[in-house]
Amino acid sequence: MQTDRKLKRANMVKGYLDDKEMQMVTKIRLQLGITMSDLLRSRLLDPRLLNINPSKLLTLLNEIGLEITSINIQLKKYFEDSKAQQESDSACSIEGIIESYIHQQHRLELQIRKLLIRIERRV
Repeated sequence: MQTDRKLKRANMVKGYLDDKEMQMVTKIRLQLGITMSDLLRSRLLDPRLLNINPSKLLTLLNEIGLEITSINIQLKKYFEDSKAQQESDSACSIEGIIESYIHQQHRLELQIRKLLIRIERRV
């Protein structure tokens, strides 16, 4: 079957990459588990494919998710502790927690909007 593909694709495209570029392309190829030819063909010819580094996107979304989880834990602890404390003593800490939560939600919203814009441009 591999020889059939080679017969159908008789045209060769040549190009040069520096060492850093080659490492980046190889890393992406290995992450996706595909051949160099398939990677280049899909990135250049498939208009539906986004040029997004999935590793970076997942790392960023994971970071934001961990921050939101941490904030949720802080909120839960605050409300548990507030039963034993006076409201005036802990008013400052709840404002900081809520501000941090809103900041992380904004970061998440921004990344999702960027992703949607890139998807929109491809359609």
